[in-house]
Amino acid sequence: MEAGPLCQWLYAGLAKAGLPVVCIETRHARAVLSAQVNKTDRNDARGIAQMMRVGLYKPVHVKILASQEIRALLGGRRTLQAKLIDIENSIRGLLRNFGLKVGTVTRAC
Repeated sequence: MEAGPLCQWLYAGLAKAGLPVVCIETRHARAVLSAQVNKTDRNDARGIAQMMRVGLYKPVHVKILASQEIRALLGGRRTLQAKLIDIENSIRGLLRNFGLKVGTVTRAC
């Protein structure tokens, strides 16, 4: 299969079912498939199957689900922290128009 947004989930499911799975690099597959005259999903599938038969692919490492979960949690945490800082700065800017200056704020964790 070609690497993409859903490939990690699909890779884990197929591997859990005991099927042989190889995830290939998208840019390399695109370069090989760009020689096709008619670009359709069916022709892409045929081209990828041909790449696999002749060994014209570069495998990509797929992270385990535990690593994906940790990365998702850290990404969500980073987003929440950025939004909190944005809200604090917005409130400071709004209050500054009325002559109020907010000092340092301590956060209860």
